[in-house]
Amino acid sequence: MHLRRHRYQDILLVPAAEEDDSDGWGRGVRYTVAAGNEDLSGRAEQGRANTAASAGLAAGRVEGPARTRWNTVDLLYTDPDGYQVVLSQPVTEASVGSEWSELVRHSARP
Repeated sequence: MHLRRHRYQDILLVPAAEEDDSDGWGRGVRYTVAAGNEDLSGRAEQGRANTAASAGLAAGRVEGPARTRWNTVDLLYTDPDGYQVVLSQPVTEASVGSEWSELVRHSARP
């Protein structure tokens, strides 16, 4: 299920992959929000430092920031129960490849 409030501010409920054998409460739940002007690289470093500092406790994961196929840069946090939070920023127009722009132009009907 995909619920959208604003562009890049989504709640996604995604079925867990069959190979995911975790039994966490949040299995398959992903919450995506617009990150605004956040420094995603700095947030990732902070998240990794917090994860490393949780010695003896169940730790989460931090992935990214990474560019996606849909022209965003996403930072993914997964907590020990399997819940996922994504901070997402759109890629600037100048960074979007011309191939993508051409695909969109040619796929639109007049």
